[in-house]
Amino acid sequence: MLSMFVFIFCSQLTHHRSEKYMTENTTTNLKSWFEEYSRPYRSSDNNALAKTSELKYDHTLQVVGEMELLTHSLSLADDACRLACVIALFHDLGRFEQFRKYNTLSDRMSVDHSELGVSELRRHKVLCELDDESVRIVEDAILAHNKLAIPGEYNGDRLFYTQLIRDADKLDILRVFIDVDQNNDREMLKKAYVELDESDTVNPEVLAFFERRELVRIEHLRSRNDMRLMILSWVFDLNFAHSLRRFRDRVDAEYLLSHLPDTPGVQHVRQQVSQILTDPKNHG
Repeated sequence: MLSMFVFIFCSQLTHHRSEKYMTENTTTNLKSWFEEYSRPYRSSDNNALAKTSELKYDHTLQVVGEMELLTHSLSLADDACRLACVIALFHDLGRFEQFRKYNTLSDRMSVDHSELGVSELRRHKVLCELDDESVRIVEDAILAHNKLAIPGEYNGDRLFYTQLIRDADKLDILRVFIDVDQNNDREMLKKAYVELDESDTVNPEVLAFFERRELVRIEHLRSRNDMRLMILSWVFDLNFAHSLRRFRDRVDAEYLLSHLPDTPGVQHVRQQVSQILTDPKNHG
């Protein structure tokens, strides 16, 4: 069924377009493919797979929405907005097959979901309607969206679109994490990350990342508080003023900070985060 859909989709190349230009029809076709691809996972008899797939499906749509807001804030041309939204649509495609095969969302305990997603795009020839340069941008942005840092060799459009998806993805992960944290969904935390200590402790190694103004690395997480701090450290990696405003206005930082112990180290984190969100010039 899916192979036939791809064949029909790729056979619709009857319109003429300039290099790198994406039409609304192209994005409509890609959205339809994503719906078709994700449906069996979301409707699986395996309840854990169905629940997790529905969560990732919803996350994908939310990231597309965040991307639309971000690209509009930058006044990008229509074709650039569409390309960015295609990246958002497929950035977590590998999550469905990852959870089906390994019963986890942890890349450390299974495979890199960005690489798996690009492999799925290639296997199904999903990007056949895009020109070679656009395919390269989409794939490279997906491959780098979940890395600690953007590869140094990225520049131009590769760098720009990667920055876009990293921001849009982070903004919605904030929503997801806070929802999971508020509902004390330990099962989802374990699937997504690691078994975390519920004590009111903070790993000093995590606080050290704030001293260096760096992203907290996941392997240093010991407690739920460490996880909250890791999420807060993302302010160092948001690339656009819109993203910082969105972080601030949705009171994500306020929620996270209010659930941390009132220690000197955390007070310093609070001061750093507040300065960045109040005045983006403090971001660098």
